[in-house]
Amino acid sequence: MFKKCVVFIVFFILFIFGVILYSKFALHNKANIVKGVEKRMGERNIVKNDFAFLHKKSKIVEDFNENLNVLLDDMAETLHSKKGAVGLAAVQVGILKRVVVIDVGEGLIELVNPEIQRKAFEDQLKAKEQGDDETMDLDEDYLLAMEQGMPPI
Repeated sequence: MFKKCVVFIVFFILFIFGVILYSKFALHNKANIVKGVEKRMGERNIVKNDFAFLHKKSKIVEDFNENLNVLLDDMAETLHSKKGAVGLAAVQVGILKRVVVIDVGEGLIELVNPEIQRKAFEDQLKAKEQGDDETMDLDEDYLLAMEQGMPPI
């Protein structure tokens, strides 16, 4: 009889411990959803009529973390849900970050921070001056669109 009581008490304690852990985990996730920290949104709404917002200069992405991964995934899902769309900038989904996703039918391209692209163009100009005829010219319109966080046209 004593063994049965001990076993029952041990199982009861483990059960209570499990309930406490589960409730803390559930409350933690609920808090994150409320704060929007870890919420996976999927398809996002596109900003259409707020031209002042769309022309604001986007911020440089400094933290390459899970939040950026979620944003890129959500932007890709949003892009692919719009028939005929080939590019989407973070500013178009209400986020002032220098992030763009592009898909012209040959796979998704994720671009973060235009300075990287500017440096690549400048490096190609140097290579062109040294005789490399397969390099691209510096496209200021492309870089301006990137700096504003818009996908290039």
